[in-house]
Amino acid sequence: RVRNIVQDLRRFSGNHREQPQRFELCPVVRTSVEWVVKAARRKPEVVLEMGEPLAVVGNKGFVHQILVNLVQNAVDVMEELAAPVLLLRCFREREMVIVEVRDNGPGIP
Repeated sequence: RVRNIVQDLRRFSGNHREQPQRFELCPVVRTSVEWVVKAARRKPEVVLEMGEPLAVVGNKGFVHQILVNLVQNAVDVMEELAAPVLLLRCFREREMVIVEVRDNGPGIP
């Protein structure tokens, strides 16, 4: 388990000055979720809704880090729930690609 986390860290912690490049978004979303859920004390039910392949242009490492942060926040807020559920959707809307992260936690007071 630790070996997988270290490998993921090495893969995504490369040079932060890299030029934007084209990459498939859905595998990055899936890896981000797996990475956080692997380390979670209380594992939520994970629902991934990913249809067509979605190519984007950007910094893959930065996108991964943003997704890890969002997923980690969702997992943290659901820690005390009896049945935590995490939903991630990736879809195209007009000329945009959208990643939606939802949880059934209590929300912001």
